[in-house]
Amino acid sequence: MSDILADLGPVFLGSRLKRLAERLQADAARIIADAGLPVAPMHMPLLAALDTYGPLPVGDAVAAIGLSQPAVTRSLTQLVALGLVATAPAADARRKTVHLTPAGEALTTQCRLDVWP
Repeated sequence: MSDILADLGPVFLGSRLKRLAERLQADAARIIADAGLPVAPMHMPLLAALDTYGPLPVGDAVAAIGLSQPAVTRSLTQLVALGLVATAPAADARRKTVHLTPAGEALTTQCRLDVWP
């Protein structure tokens, strides 16, 4: 049987790209699992931003990653539950700063060596 999305041409490019993205996410999840890490591909952008830039206000993390604020907040909540990141009040009490915990620093070190390359 042929690939209907490929056969129908450019009109279906978005669907083909979505299918490719799902395959890439599955591959990333396998690599992360093979490394024995307790995180998912969706967590990697926030971890990488904190590893690269250090502690960030949530709004700056959103800008650095280029994802929506709700998506970053979901990742943040899950990473806090895993003990990999923590939050602290910023100078402006309406904001909070996100930073890696020691466990998060160890995880990002492993990611730099085993996963991100």
